[in-house]
Amino acid sequence: FAEDDRIDMLNAQRRREKQQEHRRQIEVLLEQRRAAFEQERLKEMEEIQHNSKVAEIRRQIIEDERKRLLAAAAKNLGLRHLPKGVLSTDGDKMLFNE
Repeated sequence: FAEDDRIDMLNAQRRREKQQEHRRQIEVLLEQRRAAFEQERLKEMEEIQHNSKVAEIRRQIIEDERKRLLAAAAKNLGLRHLPKGVLSTDGDKMLFNE
């Protein structure tokens, strides 16, 4: 009986060691997943910021071109020949006052 008890104790110890090793492996995998998720989130944030900058640059280019066209129209045509709504800001109206 003593031999059976010793074998049972050794088996229980091996089982506990295997469970602990399994827990360590799970923790490593979870940490890898967390790191990958965080890296992906940072990448997405950088992409959003980049897209925002590109959109702002595009908007600024369009606004500059619109002002250039308005200034050219102000010199050539005058205020009466523009459709309603073209002069959206006071800055646009100042182009015609010059």
